Amino acid sequence: MREIKFRAWDADSKPPRMIEGNHIQHLSIVYIERASMPLMQYTGLKDKNGVEVYEGDIFKSENHNPLNFQVEFVEGAWCATSPYVKDYPTEMYHFSLESIEVISNIHENPELLEVESDD
Repeated sequence: MREIKFRAWDADSKPPRMIEGNHIQHLSIVYIERASMPLMQYTGLKDKNGVEVYEGDIFKSENHNPLNFQVEFVEGAWCATSPYVKDYPTEMYHFSLESIEVISNIHENPELLEVESDD
């Protein structure tokens, strides 16, 4: 059975921060929604370093360099999406967990998903 956990991005705190663990349990869902804190759910997966993989995380894969992927919930499955592969989300089970490494998340480093221009 998968452990159900969440974290939230608090962009209004100074400095902005991720709220996790026991801290998020003390916040009500109403407060989180009113404060526009995006909730991110734990996928039940861990990367090659034992880091928990959450919705909104950005990871790199040794098998797919130099692409970075974002974890999203798409049509009932945890998927990896990339701006380089726009029309085809890849379900997470296609990745070897020993080959992926969480490097950030979309709130702290969205530039990691930017497409480099050829200009």
